[in-house]
Amino acid sequence: MPKKRKNGGKNRHNRGNKSYVRCDVSGRAVPKDKAIKRFVVRNLVDASGAKDLSLASVYDSYTIPKMYYKTYYCVSAAIHQRIGLDERKNREPPRQVLKRWEQQRQKEREIEKKKLENKQKRIEAIKAKQKAKQAAPQDE
Repeated sequence: MPKKRKNGGKNRHNRGNKSYVRCDVSGRAVPKDKAIKRFVVRNLVDASGAKDLSLASVYDSYTIPKMYYKTYYCVSAAIHQRIGLDERKNREPPRQVLKRWEQQRQKEREIEKKKLENKQKRIEAIKAKQKAKQAAPQDE
């Protein structure tokens, strides 16, 4: 039978068995490399509470603490909760690739500029030679 995915839906690549993690939604044990992982950074206080805190706070610039945690989802729970749907729809290249493309474009522009400058210098040199030739026969 044909394979659906080259990697088999896992990210282990020649490592054999991997440890299991628990899905945060269903509690299912999922191989760590197969689980859909999300790093969540969330304010400890909601927006309305944050406003109350800032008004009641003695300090001018009080930073509200944040919660940092990593969530793991099994494939079925991630599909059910539509996690990663936006990322699959996103067809934009990664930022690193965009930076690399921009650098390549800048290099190409610089090369084109140099070519244009060299071409203008050659044209000026040819015009100078032509003027010199035209001026020389008139002297004789």
